[in-house]
Amino acid sequence: MDLILVSPREIEVGMTLATRSVITCGWGVSTGLAQYRIFKVTRVTPQRIKIASGDDVFDTRKTIFYVANDEMLLENRRASMYAKVCKFFSEMRKLSPVDFVSDLEQMERTVELIDELLNQRGEKK
Repeated sequence: MDLILVSPREIEVGMTLATRSVITCGWGVSTGLAQYRIFKVTRVTPQRIKIASGDDVFDTRKTIFYVANDEMLLENRRASMYAKVCKFFSEMRKLSPVDFVSDLEQMERTVELIDELLNQRGEKK
């Protein structure tokens, strides 16, 4: 994705901008994903040190701003899906194979789903 930086001197009321947060995993290992916070500028201080969007205030000396685009929305969806995958795996750690003992049809379906998941990532041998 091509990110277009916006200088604090260029920021005007009404502009749609974004800030970027890199999504990490574990001890700060990058996932390659980012979350973009997209907002419309509602106020700019005369010295351009702070800009506001609703109740949020950004310090232009500490924040990098980008021109918002549709690709950022897609990346936000990917980041959201990553968070859900993390939640699922966290929940699965609490389970035991014994938890999946049920009737034959349900157990076959469980094996199919797990097999499909492992084959998707090329983990199964």
